[in-house]
Amino acid sequence: MFKLLIIGLGRQGYKHFLAAKKLEDDNLLQIVGVCDFKNVNKIDKPFYNDYQKAIRELSPDAVIIATTNDTHFDISSFCIKNGVHVLKEKPMNLSIDEADKLLELAKENKCILKIAQQRLFKQSYIIAKDWLPSIGEVDLIDYKFTINDKTYSWYCDDKSGGGSWYGLGWHACFLMNWFFDNPKTISVVMKTINNIENVNVDNIDLATIYFNNGSMGRILTSSAYSKKQESFFIHGKQGSILIEDKDIFLYDNKGFVLQHNVINNNIVCPYTEQIKDFKNITSNKKYIDLLAYKSMRMLYAGIKSVQYNNQFIKI
Repeated sequence: MFKLLIIGLGRQGYKHFLAAKKLEDDNLLQIVGVCDFKNVNKIDKPFYNDYQKAIRELSPDAVIIATTNDTHFDISSFCIKNGVHVLKEKPMNLSIDEADKLLELAKENKCILKIAQQRLFKQSYIIAKDWLPSIGEVDLIDYKFTINDKTYSWYCDDKSGGGSWYGLGWHACFLMNWFFDNPKTISVVMKTINNIENVNVDNIDLATIYFNNGSMGRILTSSAYSKKQESFFIHGKQGSILIEDKDIFLYDNKGFVLQHNVINNNIVCPYTEQIKDFKNITSNKKYIDLLAYKSMRMLYAGIKSVQYNNQFIKI
């Protein structure tokens, strides 16, 4: 039986737990324990505050890491050195150097390092990828992801690796690489708006990307908007595609709707499908998450752009 330990029981970690529990109920894996640094355990599983102790005592085959960004490198390194496969929340790491070190460590220890990305398993994005050839040569990509973060927790703390670009920009970088695979340069502007007390990171980001074929991409991410909203618009010479939450539209080049699908993610849960995929991947010791690494390079190029006064940086 595939033995799984979940590290981190915050909002995202609990989603992973519920998805894993469905698979456990189907006898596809066993959740051997959960670990969290702060939360009191409310789950009927062995509970630990110390992830190293949990690894030593439970000997899991794999872990899901859903802790604050600043802890990912140390936790992932320990797990991999102990022969444990890792499915971790985004971003890949907080720097390219850390990402390179983890990938090399995974290779040395014949472990899988996989970065969680539920959009890979969301039907709206899978359908959009299938529709892509029908809209012809793409000339504009527009991605927007905004949330209203009122918790002002680690997400708003630079020491914890917070900020809109790391938290939300990752999704944009991932989608640009998954759909088009050829981003060339990026320029990013980061701001902190609304003068929110105790927020010392960016909570709004604007990015411009140019691709090798001459097409352009635009990204807006923010944790300071009035509501959560995500949209992905792709314009081509023969038509366009728009994803808005659970709705996906296919338009012709005159703007008429050719197809409109409404996706029910309760039928196919992206979190559950992701864990099933991860479990299957662990049998391939040579697997490398290249898509995540490309996304990390783009994300970090955006950081460098800010450091160099918003200049375009080669990805």
